[in-house]
Amino acid sequence: MDNLRVVVDTREQTPLEPFVLEKGARVHLPTVRRKLEVGDYGLDGHDELVMLERKSIADFWSTITHGRDRFCAELLRAVEAHKADPSKYARRYVVIEGGWNDLDMYMITRGHGVPLSRINANVTALSIDYHVDFVWCEKYGREEAEWFVGFVLQRLWEQMNDAKAAKKAAERGLDLPWGKVPA
Repeated sequence: MDNLRVVVDTREQTPLEPFVLEKGARVHLPTVRRKLEVGDYGLDGHDELVMLERKSIADFWSTITHGRDRFCAELLRAVEAHKADPSKYARRYVVIEGGWNDLDMYMITRGHGVPLSRINANVTALSIDYHVDFVWCEKYGREEAEWFVGFVLQRLWEQMNDAKAAKKAAERGLDLPWGKVPA
């Protein structure tokens, strides 16, 4: 994990503290703040490898309702960049600090009478249209989101920099978007 640093977008108002687990203990990953073109978190030196967008429940609700056009434009930038260069944003995630029950309670307490089935259809459509995975951190919320971001970035870093990890991934038939296995 030498030299692995997490880029946190400067517009991220309540940044996560990404961590990984090593022998059951939390190891927080070093971070640097810089404006990212897409997403809230990335790998330093490889900003365009992965899109990791963090959403609190309130932010998620706002994003898929009033902010949908802006959000779709951001997702489209990632898709278009990937089309032009398959190594860019080959992995796209929206990490939500909570679960469906949290979203349902949020909507109820604010008087939003939208059925979850409609929200689910909206999320599924976004997932299909923009090739993005929505990750619901149902059990531990923010803490789970911090672990997920750390885990994804560490795994990609290892596959990019560790020949053994890259070879294992390639043998399993996984696509390595950066296109080469390290020596």
